[in-house]
Amino acid sequence: MTSESQTLPFATLRRIFLVALLVRLLFLAFSATDLEWLTLSDSKKYLRIADAILVDGDWHNPARLPLYPMFLSLFFQWLPDFFVPPLIGQALMDSVTCLLIALLGREVSEKLFLPAAWLAVLNLNMIGHASIILTDTLFLLLFSWHLLMAVRYLKVPTWGRAIALGIALGLSLLTRPVMMYFLPVVILLFLFVLVVRRTAWHSALMQGVVCLGLAMALISPVLIHNKQTYGVASLSSQSGGTVLIWYVPLTMNYVDGVPWESGVSQMKEKARQRRLEQGYEEVPENPFTWSRIQIETAKEAFQNLGVWKMVYGWSVGGGINIMSPSISSLPAVIGMERPRFYTTEGSHFGTKIWNFLTHPDNRLYLALMIPAILLTLLLRLLALMGAIAWLRGRGFDRWSLWYLVPAFGYILAVTGPVVNASRYRLPLEPTLIVMTAIGVLVVQEWYIRRRERGQTR
Repeated sequence: MTSESQTLPFATLRRIFLVALLVRLLFLAFSATDLEWLTLSDSKKYLRIADAILVDGDWHNPARLPLYPMFLSLFFQWLPDFFVPPLIGQALMDSVTCLLIALLGREVSEKLFLPAAWLAVLNLNMIGHASIILTDTLFLLLFSWHLLMAVRYLKVPTWGRAIALGIALGLSLLTRPVMMYFLPVVILLFLFVLVVRRTAWHSALMQGVVCLGLAMALISPVLIHNKQTYGVASLSSQSGGTVLIWYVPLTMNYVDGVPWESGVSQMKEKARQRRLEQGYEEVPENPFTWSRIQIETAKEAFQNLGVWKMVYGWSVGGGINIMSPSISSLPAVIGMERPRFYTTEGSHFGTKIWNFLTHPDNRLYLALMIPAILLTLLLRLLALMGAIAWLRGRGFDRWSLWYLVPAFGYILAVTGPVVNASRYRLPLEPTLIVMTAIGVLVVQEWYIRRRERGQTR
C-alpha cells in the first residue's frame, strides 16, 4: 500500500481486516460441512495442475494460467488433498481486498472509506467465492489493487504507482485470460495523463513503457512456452471453447429462443465440419489450432446473427450479471435439484424468464431468491443514485471515472452474454461498491436535511 494508507489509523485498518476475516472464516466453516460446496467443475482442472506442479514442477497448461495453481500447490505441498488451508488463504486475500476497495472509495472521497469498507466486508459475492476453489478471489485482489493504483496514478502520476500498476496487471494476466485485451485501456490511461493532466510527455511515456513492460515481462514465460510448444504466442487456448459453447448459443437463445443445449449441438457440428474442411479428421492435438477453428466458426455464426442481435444478447447477459443476487452463485444453491435457466425453453427472453420463474420445481429456489432479488434491487438503486451524484461531482473526485468507467465497460464486454449468476460480476464489485457507498451517503444527507427542516418548523 502507498503512503495514503499511512494517514489512516492502523487500528481502523486492522479492525476492518479482522472483521472481514472473521466473517469469511465463519462462512467457510459453514461451507466445509459439505466438501462438495468447496469446489465446482472448473476447480478440478486447477487441482490437477497444482498436483502436476508438486510432482514434477510442470505448471504449463495451454488452457489455464499458472498463478492460481501455484498458490494451491503451496498448501498441498504440506496438506495434500485438503481444501480448507488454501481457502483460509483465500479468506485472508479477500480481507485484504476489502481494504483495497475501501482505499479506492477514499480516493473518490474521504467520506467513502468506512461505507465502502463495510459494504465490501459484507459483500456476499466476495464472501461466497472466497470459499470455493476457483481463481476469482485471487483475481479480484489483483484487479482491485490495479484499480487503486490506476486511480492514484491519474491523480498524481509517480514512478512508484506506474510500477505497482504494471506488477498488478501482470499478475492479473497470469491469473485469468480475461485480461488479455485489457492493455489498450491502460495505454489510454497514460495518454490521458499525457494530454489532459499535462504531465511532461517524456515522464508519461517512460512510465507507460515501464508499466506495460513489467506486465509483459511477468507473462513472457507463458507466451514463450506456448510459442515454442504450440507455435502461438498466446496466453490461453480457452477462448475458442468459451465463444463457441457459451457466447454464440446464449446469444441465439436470447434473441431467437433457440434452447441453449440445441445451440451448443449446432455449434459443435459446425465446428466439426470446419475442422474436416481444413483437413483434420480428429480434433487437432495442438489446442490453439482447435481454438482457432472454434473462433472462426463462432465469428461466422455471429456474422449470420447480425450486429443488433449481438448487441441485444450482450445487453441481456450484462444486465443479468449485474442484477443477479449473490446467493445464486453459492454451491449450496447451485447444487439444488431444480430447473436450470440455461435449459429453460422460451420463444424469447421474456417468456424464458417467465417459464423459469413459474416452473413448479422452482418453489424452494424462488423462496430463497425473491428476498435476495429485492435486496439486490435496493443495492443497485443506491448504486444508480451514487453514479448520478458521482457524475455531478458533489464533492466526489471525478478524475477516477476516466479509468473506472472504461474498466467497468471492458469487463461487461468480455463477459458478453454469458451468465453464471454473480460470479462474472466479481471484477465489477469494487466500482459497484464505491457507487453504492456514494448512494448511501446521498440518502443519509437527504435524511439529515429533511430532519433539520422538520426541527426548524
